[in-house]
This record gives sequence, structure tokens and C-alpha cells, in this order.
Amino acid sequence: IDNYLVVGESVFEGELGPHMWNVVTIDNHNYHLDATWNDNDKENDINYFYFNISDNEIKKDHFKISPTNNFCISDNENYYVKNKSYIENFSNFNDHISRSAELLYGGENKVEFVFDDTDDFNKAVKHIENETDFFKYIIESIKRSGRKLDTSEISYITIAEHNYLCIIFKES
Repeated sequence: IDNYLVVGESVFEGELGPHMWNVVTIDNHNYHLDATWNDNDKENDINYFYFNISDNEIKKDHFKISPTNNFCISDNENYYVKNKSYIENFSNFNDHISRSAELLYGGENKVEFVFDDTDDFNKAVKHIENETDFFKYIIESIKRSGRKLDTSEISYITIAEHNYLCIIFKES
């Protein structure tokens, strides 16, 4: 994969300091790829927030970027877009029911979502907390699949700075 090094600054443990990452080219589009920030140094705690993202996304917490113009404007190869986990607006949240059910049916024990808009992210969290139809449909799908997931103890993780929601089902 064609790529080049980008340097700048980022905040780590509350302090601004030097940092570097890559810009990769896939199908003639550039994307920022920060493998360091995708690995949280915790066992089994890898995320994809910095996997093929745009200039606008990287600028949220990376500063003094050089070179300054990287032409990262596409989201076609963004991890969450490619995996149909990126939600552009809340009205599309329920469209992800069947994809979520397929993942759980296929052996996953979690479903992830990244929302474009913070208000939509907050609506989705309330939607999950209130166990609305979205939630009930996933539970019914698990039961029909024959999977041994404990639907009485469901947890979720949110990371507000990335509008990230992950719903986790425990094996029973």
C-alpha cells in the first residue's frame, strides 16, 4: 500500500507532544492511518477510530500536521463505513438491525456503531437504555439463532469523543 509519514502533535495523558502516523493511498484516495492510537495497550482492546480517516477527523485531536494538505477527503475505506457500522443519522439506526443480527448469528458477541453526529449518538444510547424495538429484535434474533448468549445481562460501552457505541452479549 502506498503511504508516507506524517508528523504533528497530539494529546497523550493530558499533554501535547510529538506524534507521527501514516497517510495511505487506497484506490486513488488518501486516508490517515494511526496504528498507534488504534492500539490502546490493553489486551484485546483494539479500536479502529483512526483506521482510514479523513483530514477533518484526524484534526479533532492531531495538530500541527505536516505536510498540511494530505487530500484525505474520502471515507470509502474507513473501517466503520466498510463494516456498515457508521451511522450518518439516527433515522438510519434501525436499518442496522439486520446487520447486527447477522453478526450475532454468525458468532460475534458484540455489535459496534460510530455515529456521525453527537446528538444522534446520544439518542442511540437512550434508545438502548430504554430497550426499544431495536434491542428487542436483536434479542429475538439471538434466541432464534440457537446461540448461547445471555440476553438477561447485556452491557454496552460508549466512547463519547468518538460517538462510539458497542453492545456486548455474554456467553451463557
